[in-house]
Amino acid sequence: MDVKIAADQLWDSINSSSLPYEHAEYGKDHLRWMILEIKFGAVEGEKAHRWLGWIQGCVCVGGGATLEEMKQINKNSKVTRVTDPINLVGTSTTKEKPTNECTCCGGPGYLKDSGCPLHGGQYE
Repeated sequence: MDVKIAADQLWDSINSSSLPYEHAEYGKDHLRWMILEIKFGAVEGEKAHRWLGWIQGCVCVGGGATLEEMKQINKNSKVTRVTDPINLVGTSTTKEKPTNECTCCGGPGYLKDSGCPLHGGQYE
């Protein structure tokens, strides 16, 4: 599972929850801040997964989503990487190494025309 993709999919669930906007531990503003910290790499690895679990638990308690919906987000938060340069964005006709970085986040190696899984940006 790609924790960044899973975290990014929680915005709507946070918005539709009955959680308060301001609370130091489970307010909507705090949970959104946690998502941004995960998305932009300030929190990584096991800590990012713990934070994702906290966010998902708060969203479920606040009625923004069910446990089953959270499971589906985790299950579907996978990035398919390709090794065939024909399918990579930015593949040039010259013998240079192909580039495929997202213009908004610099993410590597995703399928052509899928855009950035975090921001929806396009690859060069």
